[in-house]
Amino acid sequence: MPSGPDLVEKEQLLSEAVAEWDKPDLDDGEVYIRILYWFEFADEYGSAHYWGHWVYAWNRNTRLVDLFEDWLRHNRPYGDLDDFRYQMLEPDMKIDIERTPADYGIDSHATILVEDDNHSDEEDQ
Repeated sequence: MPSGPDLVEKEQLLSEAVAEWDKPDLDDGEVYIRILYWFEFADEYGSAHYWGHWVYAWNRNTRLVDLFEDWLRHNRPYGDLDDFRYQMLEPDMKIDIERTPADYGIDSHATILVEDDNHSDEEDQ
């Protein structure tokens, strides 16, 4: 079975396109969440072995496991959620801009990246 490329390396290739996306203003306490995933198994259209990514705003007090399961329900609704076997290192872990993708402990086929516009602005100054 083929394995996907390293998610963090792939994230670097996606960063320019993501920077160009139009994003709505965040509400207080929200951050942008980007989930990267590599599909080894065919989806409902028969497509497999491809990269995808998804960005949305989420409250930073949300448990990451709830965020990830919500994404799975909306994006893989045809009975193949078992293709995403993952375990969080800490089940009650919350979103944290200081963490790296590896800190979240999700399996090699998907990772969560947090984008915080306020945090980025401070670093750029």
